[in-house]
Amino acid sequence: MSFTADGRRGDLRIRAVVLDWLGTTVDFGASAPGAALAEVFKAEGVPLSAGETRNVPGRSVREQLWALVGNPSIAERWRRAHSRDCSEADVARMADAHSAALAACIPNHAEPIPGVIDVVRALRVQGIKIGSTADFDASVAEKLVAAAETRGYRPDCIVTLSDVPEGRPAPWMCFECARRLNVYPTFVMIKADDTLEGIEEGLHAGMWSVGVAATGRDLGLSPREAIGMARADFDRRLKDTRARMRAVGAHFVIDSLAEFLPCLEAIQQRLALGQKP
Repeated sequence: MSFTADGRRGDLRIRAVVLDWLGTTVDFGASAPGAALAEVFKAEGVPLSAGETRNVPGRSVREQLWALVGNPSIAERWRRAHSRDCSEADVARMADAHSAALAACIPNHAEPIPGVIDVVRALRVQGIKIGSTADFDASVAEKLVAAAETRGYRPDCIVTLSDVPEGRPAPWMCFECARRLNVYPTFVMIKADDTLEGIEEGLHAGMWSVGVAATGRDLGLSPREAIGMARADFDRRLKDTRARMRAVGAHFVIDSLAEFLPCLEAIQQRLALGQKP
């Protein structure tokens, strides 16, 4: 027996797509979080390079801050600026400052990634709803959404960390998207994300999960950096990113959302055969 998303019997098809923000739909290279970290450290008298703030390990801001101050070079700069090691109180203060720093810089990182507007338009023509999840709080999301809308992109719903008890890889933001869009079961939904945690988020929610490899945080390259890199080095890094996404369980991996529509068609065909994520 099969059901449509509103609970009636019928042929199954994808009813909604949940898209991440930075690195998936806007901000090619997902550089906004790194820019905010750099501003936080700059206020502490500790300058950071773009390379040091790219793809910092850690799922929370505090974990990322500890990772940075654990870097021997950054730790030495901190000691020169403060005449002591970085403390728990310092990290707490910087974590509190991070949200404001991100909110201040995020409007400059709201440019839709090439192909996104066309794909979203094509999805809506098919009657597919567009949800979104943001790995930051509502105060930051409000500024990002407003800036992205002036550039032509606005999803049907926006769920942030302010709306759920725990962020990705927990499924709660995806579930909240499903609730707000009134779409169920979740296997008629697709999650597309440029991070490993976001891919896992979709899987934990019972959705089809698509990794976006070339435009996001895991690869961590701006268009200029990608073009300027030796081709062999770029191909190697992209191959590694694709492999990591497949390793965490992505059903499909694409380089950018511009390649999403063939994925959608493949998933529609699998649904028609009775397959689920």
